[in-house]
Amino acid sequence: MHSNPTQPAIEPNQRIVALDVHCKFTELAAVSPAGKRIASQRCNTTIPDVLAALQKVKKPRTVIIEEGSLADWLMRGLTECGECVRICDPRRNALVAKDDEKTTPSTRLKLAQARARRIPQVRAPPRELRARHFQTRIALYHDRIRNRVRQANRVIAQARLYGVMIRESDFAEDTAAVFKQLPKRKAVRDDFQTLLDGYQAAVTQAMVLRRGVLKLSKAYPEIARFQSLPGYGPIRAATFFAFLDTPWRFRSKAAVWKYVGIGLCRRQRRIGDVACSGTR
Repeated sequence: MHSNPTQPAIEPNQRIVALDVHCKFTELAAVSPAGKRIASQRCNTTIPDVLAALQKVKKPRTVIIEEGSLADWLMRGLTECGECVRICDPRRNALVAKDDEKTTPSTRLKLAQARARRIPQVRAPPRELRARHFQTRIALYHDRIRNRVRQANRVIAQARLYGVMIRESDFAEDTAAVFKQLPKRKAVRDDFQTLLDGYQAAVTQAMVLRRGVLKLSKAYPEIARFQSLPGYGPIRAATFFAFLDTPWRFRSKAAVWKYVGIGLCRRQRRIGDVACSGTR
């Protein structure tokens, strides 16, 4: 993982405060510029309580938070109060845990003592963050697309139990032709209709979210520029924009593809007389 060359390093005179955040409580540890522990405390995971604990450490100070589900909310809440906050991924950068171990309360001090390193920030500061609800909407849209595919596959599998071979296009618009091929038993048809109802609900959800994504995308001119690239439609461009966030984290374009899940191209190669397809 590479840091952004323009990303400022932590100043040597900064007091470093590390937060180990949990749902109900937060462990705090602070070290002086010389590396001496100057504070250690547990408080409730609320903005007022965390801020009160931070204010016991003299300025200038930098707050380091582990990446997690609460990191974005905590970062926004503290920066609005004037705190300098950085979010890092200690597991990926071997700053706290090794071998993907879970962190313990004592590791918050290790995180703080890593101040001398150039800690890569895995999220942009709030003034540069994409609107959080936009990223959430993109993620929810892709989740609903996966759900639609799962529901469609379930319908297809149910039909095959009775020897009816269909594809999603066969029941996406009109189901009458499929029902004609099914046995006339009421239980069979009721079960099939239940699965179709689930599929139709998934389709509706995906369509509503897609319209929402396209509407929100209009506020970001970068997405329009991404669409000028070959193979980039509005959804792919919006996904790339929302999730790339801090591009200097990635060593190569392959790493970006693996993380974002887009930008893949299909290749073909021959093994003997057989053509094999794959992505890279």
